[in-house]
Amino acid sequence: MQIIRAKEILVSTGLEATPARIKVLSTCISATHPLSVADVAVKVGATAHLATIYRTLEKLASANILTRIDFQEGKFRYEYVSDHHHHAVCESCGKVAEVQDDRLEAVMGNVKVGSGFSITRHALELFGLCRSCQKKG
Repeated sequence: MQIIRAKEILVSTGLEATPARIKVLSTCISATHPLSVADVAVKVGATAHLATIYRTLEKLASANILTRIDFQEGKFRYEYVSDHHHHAVCESCGKVAEVQDDRLEAVMGNVKVGSGFSITRHALELFGLCRSCQKKG
């Protein structure tokens, strides 16, 4: 099912639906959290080289199909753009939680008005400790 969806998304954005792009995109669509290049490589298997996966992820991010996220861990993670949200990242265990709050979007709208910028996109990652790590002390 995700393979058909991946093909449709690629075609609708004007990108060629190559086997590598279909595999990488369908992997990201079915993921429950943002994936690193290595994560995608493991899920795709030995059929694609790491460099091909990296280039494919970057191409999909450039086409606004995927979002490239920097969790300050020395590597980017990629996520299928299904809806706009932010992330909270545990600095201890690395757990990632989605954060959706309309008030954050309202603040971004105020920044646009106050700064005179025409904001085309934004990213917000919050860092702290998840409940489990807080309990550990």
